[in-house]
Amino acid sequence: MDKQNRTPVNNSSAPLKGGISIGIIGLGAIGCLFRSQISSNANVYALPRNSALKEIDFQLDDQYQSTQYTTPVWQNEPLDVVVVCCKATQCLAALDLWKKAISKDCQIVLLQNGMGQQELVAAQYPHNALFAASTTEGAYKKSSQHIVHAGQGITQWGYFSGGCFSENKLTQEGSPALKLDINTLKGEHKWHPNIEEVLFAKLAVNAVINPLTVKHNCKNGILINDPVINRELEALCEETQNLYTAMHWPLAIDLTERVKSIANLTAENVSSMLQDVRSMRETEIDFITGYLITKAQLIDYELPKHVPLFKSIKSLQA
Repeated sequence: MDKQNRTPVNNSSAPLKGGISIGIIGLGAIGCLFRSQISSNANVYALPRNSALKEIDFQLDDQYQSTQYTTPVWQNEPLDVVVVCCKATQCLAALDLWKKAISKDCQIVLLQNGMGQQELVAAQYPHNALFAASTTEGAYKKSSQHIVHAGQGITQWGYFSGGCFSENKLTQEGSPALKLDINTLKGEHKWHPNIEEVLFAKLAVNAVINPLTVKHNCKNGILINDPVINRELEALCEETQNLYTAMHWPLAIDLTERVKSIANLTAENVSSMLQDVRSMRETEIDFITGYLITKAQLIDYELPKHVPLFKSIKSLQA
């Protein structure tokens, strides 16, 4: 069926009485996708870069239909949860812009790539319960107000740090429970008792695929289909896996196998880091490879393959 003839409208601009209130920072592709997955029983507010806006409109296409969403910009309503979907590089500045929306009882969720920003946010907002989420969902912007849900995936959620344990409902692990019931979200969402395991695994994969696609200006599939680049990929995986062992970081996967599998499944994709470089935007290299290098320096561990990649990509940003 032609999508032009099947565009239902979902206008959610009128706040509901009762129900959870959720603020979203960063209505890019993933932020809009997450917005589309929230139950209509929730109150959802946009926290955009331009706080003068009254509402945010976008269309989201999936394999079944096209849906129009309208989300009001926050106007002093009490928020239970703020989900941050912007890039790690923009995280602190975005939260600072909307700090008046974040009461001490408001929970913060970071739905982002990279590592390091979690510690920065925890230090800046020590009284707020901090959660992290990691997704394998695929989405991209066709235009500024047109999002395509390109691939089904899973989003994993978990407690990271902070919050008053005596004032919050607790999970089985004894940590503050997320006020947002992820079982009410559309798509596949799961709670993870140790979200750092998920974040570290994704970090390792991103630290191999993203910088190499930038170096060779190629789609993901070239990393495994070109014999020379494939050997470089294997060496970078080995260096990464050895660092994880030295740092005693969780990595319950064979990194080389995982990276090759993902590169194969996403063979025609252009990595987010390469997209950023091509569009002359700031990349997340500081929170991916930069994080590995910073932590390795603390134990005098050398990364002869990661460091040149990091310097090269930083020079492209300059």
